[in-house]
Amino acid sequence: MIYNSYGWSVKTFQKYGISVSYDDIKQMRTNIKKNVFDWILNTNYKSPLVNKKLLRKSNDKIFAPELDLVFALYVAAREKTNNPKLDFNGIQKSKLYRQSSLLNNLVKGERFTAKTIKGFQRTIKDWMNQESGQKTSLRKAIAYGHALSKLSMYARLRRLNLRGDTYSKQRGIFNSRQAKVYNIILGLGRQLGFDPGFFTPIDDQEFDMNKGARQLFKSLGKKIYMVIRHHFRNNPDRSSIALADQVIIDTRTHTNWESNFNEDEALVAIQVFETLTKYNRPVKESDIQNEFAKHGDKYSWIMFNWLNSYDFEENLRLFNKRKEQITTMPIDKFLKNNFPKAYEKFFNTMLKTHRAMVLEIIQAMHPNVDVSEIVNLGTNSDHIGPFSTVFDEILRMYRN
Repeated sequence: MIYNSYGWSVKTFQKYGISVSYDDIKQMRTNIKKNVFDWILNTNYKSPLVNKKLLRKSNDKIFAPELDLVFALYVAAREKTNNPKLDFNGIQKSKLYRQSSLLNNLVKGERFTAKTIKGFQRTIKDWMNQESGQKTSLRKAIAYGHALSKLSMYARLRRLNLRGDTYSKQRGIFNSRQAKVYNIILGLGRQLGFDPGFFTPIDDQEFDMNKGARQLFKSLGKKIYMVIRHHFRNNPDRSSIALADQVIIDTRTHTNWESNFNEDEALVAIQVFETLTKYNRPVKESDIQNEFAKHGDKYSWIMFNWLNSYDFEENLRLFNKRKEQITTMPIDKFLKNNFPKAYEKFFNTMLKTHRAMVLEIIQAMHPNVDVSEIVNLGTNSDHIGPFSTVFDEILRMYRN
């Protein structure tokens, strides 16, 4: 029932003389899934469909992370085989997920291990790699992406360390205002405000998700996302403020980055993105394919993420626009044009009050950059122009 609802469109209902909007259909899908899952979790069968040992409670709601994950993998398998009637027995017989039947864990009350989750990840990535050079339906692309996202979410909920990383609790100056100014301004200049793992733009409001903005979003029923400086290295130094150790992303993809991208995969995504920013002409879809091809099939699943984004064509148009702007505008103008809220918060306000400490970071991280223009700035001196010149010089180092 849930799976069938994914095939509904406005035309589906028009055939029966029923007028609905796309938002109505999305809400119907949500309601159907909720009702079916509630029935599964609350049924009183002597042999329950989901073992009670797996149930969790959050905000007075009962849920089972394993059920959410199994359903996502089940949908991905149906899309992979183009078989809308594929059942769990068929999944096991065809060994789509190797030896797993998916259902055994639900019935027996056994959590999935880190090893099993990594196996599922590899399977989905392999499917994406295999189909990266083909025209893939949006529905299939969404199913694969959703499955990877659910695998990451499951790992977080069940506290599985999929990458085997060790984390230090020491954060140093990472969370200081001066570090945020340095990382955000230069991070936006390097990434053009895009998440390099998914080729999706980050919304300006996310850089200043203050209390008023959060209340407004909540009142409108909109999801609240916030910007994150993510350390992508294996066994990351979480105190590092080095630009080469982090990417600017948001909370939509943070869990995905933590569980699905190892250091090599992250570096390929970043390298391809930064190579494309150096093109002296508009980037085309074929350019993206060619750049990823240089790294081998192993990383094609990242390209699959990019090209099968719902808004890929619009994202590519925006990327080309910003790619041109960053080479013709100083960084302050680039931010002011594209990220007015980020500009006001980090460049105009926080940089002004913390410029001496930002200068210390620049001198420590980039000792060869000429900072003479900002060393002797007076209290009331214009800080934007001189700092913009220095930031532009740092960005040129990364682009060359």
